[in-house]
Amino acid sequence: MNWMNNPKVRFKNKGGGSSMGKSQYQNQSQKSPSITSILSIEDINKILNLNSETVGILIKKADELAKEIGDKIEGRRRIEQIPASKLRDFYDYAVQIKESSSEDDNWYLRLMLLKPKMTYHASKEREGSDKRKALELFNNEISRMLDKMDKNNNDHFKNFMTFFEAVVAYHKKYAKSN
Repeated sequence: MNWMNNPKVRFKNKGGGSSMGKSQYQNQSQKSPSITSILSIEDINKILNLNSETVGILIKKADELAKEIGDKIEGRRRIEQIPASKLRDFYDYAVQIKESSSEDDNWYLRLMLLKPKMTYHASKEREGSDKRKALELFNNEISRMLDKMDKNNNDHFKNFMTFFEAVVAYHKKYAKSN
């Protein structure tokens, strides 16, 4: 029996007691059409295989991403996107993995769990809000980078952490104090 088509089955949503339609069950992992990528596949590869010739790309792309997810100012109004504290929480999670990992430890598995953590925080925000869009953009970019990482290459993890640290540092310039 398909419970979604059963007229006797009703669910409460945040707005009250209306029944949930099929449109609310769309795949949450689908990227919204308004999300644009900042990092190309080539950029990701250069960041993960960082050297003195490609460090400029890391710096430029970290600044671009931080600017996109930082606060926006429209006239006299500040539009808060990702608070520095939330971004720092994500970064601290990755730092804990780095600090607790050893050569034979499975850092890759634990780092991949950053994806659902970011998705959870994005989905808690109001649909269509600036904060949610920024969290989805950040999730998209970091997830694409994580997908390209080689679990057998510890340098990829180190370079990912360098990029993440640069994003956090540049984000402070664009986010209000918190």
